[in-house]
This record gives sequence, C-alpha cells and structure tokens, in this order.
Amino acid sequence: MEVILPTFCKSSGPVARHILQQLATMNIVDIDPKGGRRITSTGQRDLDQVAGRIAVAP
Repeated sequence: MEVILPTFCKSSGPVARHILQQLATMNIVDIDPKGGRRITSTGQRDLDQVAGRIAVAP
C-alpha cells in the first residue's frame, strides 16, 4: 500500500513573474491601474472556452 504525504512547495517569484509576462503578451492579462494585474475580457472568454472543452471531453 502506497502512502502519499501532504506536501507544500512554495513557487519562486521569477517563475510566477515570467508566467504573468507571457500571459500579458498573449493579451490574457493587463496591468491594473490600481496595482497588480487583471484578466482581460478577451482572456476571460478564451479561458471559458478552454474550460468548456475540458468539461465536455469524455
């Protein structure tokens, strides 16, 4: 019998920053004037389409 222990691993900052930069070049996120980043309406539409395909797939 295999035992899987609960683990937590904190991601490094440069990895998250690089992913957000890639999402910005794809117009999925934009920089928010209040600070941080926000998902764009185009990005939300694209992600909803992907989620719909995943949910319908057998």
